[in-house]
Amino acid sequence: TVLGTAGMTVLDQATGYLTLASGGIAGKRHAFTQILSTNGDFIYDRRALDNIGTRVLSERADHAMNNMLVNVTEWGTARRAALEGIRVAGKTGTTQAYRDAWFVGYSKNIVTGVWTGFDTNITMGYGEGGGVAAVPLWSGFMKFAVKDKGESDFRAPPGVINVKINKETGKLAQLDDQQYF
Repeated sequence: TVLGTAGMTVLDQATGYLTLASGGIAGKRHAFTQILSTNGDFIYDRRALDNIGTRVLSERADHAMNNMLVNVTEWGTARRAALEGIRVAGKTGTTQAYRDAWFVGYSKNIVTGVWTGFDTNITMGYGEGGGVAAVPLWSGFMKFAVKDKGESDFRAPPGVINVKINKETGKLAQLDDQQYF
């Protein structure tokens, strides 16, 4: 459930974030990259299929969204999602009464979503939000998933310059200014 108001699967959420990780290109979602038989023969190999998507978001808009979602993992509710040497982005979520908690996050190469909760309509307990219940599971998985993938940062498109703004004054932050966003 998204924000406790409408039904959406974690796979649906991850598909949306795939667009951001892909530079504004809507990709084709998949849950598995390969399926092998007991003999080691390929039954399914996602890498052999057409992976070309359609641009649905400008490079500038994609960069702005990535910057906002990186801040969730560096300053916000998903600080526990930080991976050493790899910049990640994502968003936590928690439904009313802590019945469900989720985190969908991504690096430049991998998008992963985690849902925690019960199949029945009972609470997990006060404080068991996405940042507490789902992020540690995501982070544990991603440490192995991104290993040796040659991850890169979310780079600004040509003509875009990132600046830090002082949240108190609304002006450009100074080098020693810690009150920025």
